[in-house]
Amino acid sequence: MILIKLLYLVILIILVCFWVLYVDSIALVMLLCALCLPVLLIILMLWLKFRSEASLSCNMNTSTSGESIPVTIIVNNRLPFSFSQTHAVIDLRHSFSAEKERMRLQFPLQSGNITKMTFYIHADFCGSLDISLEKLFVLDYFHLFRTNLRMSSKKVSVLILPKRMPMQISESSAPVNCSDSDMFGDKPGDDPSEIFGIHEYIPGDPVSRIHWKLSSKSDQTLVKEFSTPVLKSVLVIADFQTSQLTSQNIMRESEAFLSLLYSLACTMIEQQTAPTILWYSTESNEIRQYTPTTLTDITEMFRELYYSLNSMKMDVHHLLNEVVNEQFSSVTCITNFFSELLTTAIDQRMNANQRNIIIISDKQMEKPLVSDHSSLIMTTPDNIDKDVKALIV
Repeated sequence: MILIKLLYLVILIILVCFWVLYVDSIALVMLLCALCLPVLLIILMLWLKFRSEASLSCNMNTSTSGESIPVTIIVNNRLPFSFSQTHAVIDLRHSFSAEKERMRLQFPLQSGNITKMTFYIHADFCGSLDISLEKLFVLDYFHLFRTNLRMSSKKVSVLILPKRMPMQISESSAPVNCSDSDMFGDKPGDDPSEIFGIHEYIPGDPVSRIHWKLSSKSDQTLVKEFSTPVLKSVLVIADFQTSQLTSQNIMRESEAFLSLLYSLACTMIEQQTAPTILWYSTESNEIRQYTPTTLTDITEMFRELYYSLNSMKMDVHHLLNEVVNEQFSSVTCITNFFSELLTTAIDQRMNANQRNIIIISDKQMEKPLVSDHSSLIMTTPDNIDKDVKALIV
């Protein structure tokens, strides 16, 4: 635009000289037309500014890493004039990266109609992606002036879920008894919500357990046997540390870390095992704990998890206080950094029938010692799908 304005100024000077040196009225007409042109263009640009409205729209609230996200710029031009050049500046900011990416688009604007410009963003990493329409302006016909369009909505956010990896989960860890469970075992117990069997009355059986309907139809007094409630209590500990990681390493390791956690949670729920997933947030100084039962619950959990990823360093003292009185069928810890305190706490102080410790890191680490009751897997972000194929929970 600067070059065009300089060119216009040169033309204006030439017309002034032409008017001074040339006595005919055509020189004056040409000069007046050149002087009136900017005024007309400014009026047209102001008219467009107040008679148009733009917005940014995205029909996808969630997506998966590796997929393309369609985003649409919608401009309602109420003027009977079309414009050849509309420029848009879009900023992309990923929740796990300090850097932002900038995109520039150019498209024509139709007269008296709604123009929709759809572009696609490829999500390489999981996380929260903010898409902002920073600038939207239209150039006049001679590119002397531009006007910024009013925007009713200029920002959309898309939750990028991790890509799910195939996993095999064996539920061979011993369950634990719990009086509040909705699941029931294969032996008699004391839960009145599930009938295990029926037997003939013997002295000492509680009168409240007599099955009166069945007894009235037979010549015997029959007593109900109740089942023992069983809870498959599975705990998953998430611990991601960003210290001493470059921006690119954070993206790679967080992608592997979150993909494994997401795959593990989804597979458990599909096998009708609701895991308890917890992590420590240094921002709120508390243990964040979720027990998703559906895939929708996992999506909402990951929305919260993304905000805590940069401040997730596990506080072992808080962790032990949270679970000190609980018994678990299995405990699985997923981390990207070896912590002797955390490993020792899981291996020796957790009350669980099965313990899994998974360390995902590019750094070479000395393999820690764990007991025979714990399973230790050390892998890299590139080999995670090969090294973590099956788990016992």
